Amino acid sequence: MAGCFRLDRTFIILPESRICGGAKTHTYQADYEVLYRRTGMIFPRYVSTIERIDITFRTAMTDLRKEKPVNYLVEHDKPGRRIETFRDCHWGELILPAAGENPEKTAEGMRIALFCSWEFGYLVLQTLKEFEHRFPSRLNLVGLVTDNPVNHDARISMKKRIWRFFNRPKQVAMETHIIEQGLSHGLPVFPGEVKTESFHATLAGWRPDVILMCVFGQLVDADILSMPPYGMYNFHPSDLTLHMGAGPSPYDDLVNHDAATTV
Repeated sequence: MAGCFRLDRTFIILPESRICGGAKTHTYQADYEVLYRRTGMIFPRYVSTIERIDITFRTAMTDLRKEKPVNYLVEHDKPGRRIETFRDCHWGELILPAAGENPEKTAEGMRIALFCSWEFGYLVLQTLKEFEHRFPSRLNLVGLVTDNPVNHDARISMKKRIWRFFNRPKQVAMETHIIEQGLSHGLPVFPGEVKTESFHATLAGWRPDVILMCVFGQLVDADILSMPPYGMYNFHPSDLTLHMGAGPSPYDDLVNHDAATTV
């Protein structure tokens, strides 16, 4: 038997042996109640109606090492979304919004591509979306690039970064939600390898004037850095002025110093 939890209108199937090492007493509902209490501000839509159901295992959803759970959710949440794969990318795919997901979006304003993930990155995304909604002639989000913690092949420093504190179902919920927030705003979303010719071509097609980054797990190459005419800027979750949080483990440094975060 497999565990199944519900995210809004969609079901995703999680084999017990993959999620909790075969522990038959694991309760998905309790696990997600904890997730909701900790991050309810960000994920209410995806965790408020979660329920546990024992159902027959379905072959199409067995591979939790890849993008299948996330792809299943985003495709079924809105008909018309498309997923494109690149041969030179070792992980990840380009997810395109359905036609008319954000009919109010214009092509005016400074073109911004956003590289972000997790809660801090989500807050930057939501802030930019709100700014664009209020001042559509001044800002134009053109694409979202995000982490892919669900895929074990992704090289995003999983063992050093914040993702290691969350189990697989929570990673699925977090990644799915930020992708949904990008797609619903009419943005193409890329949770994949960025140092490839295919992604460089995709990013060039977005024609960003500037790139913003916040909590992103890959090193970007010179082609990406030199692409936007107004440069690339990173929001850091720790106080670099006090020499805390540099490197791939800023959260550990902050905890060890009992320090507050600054963005």
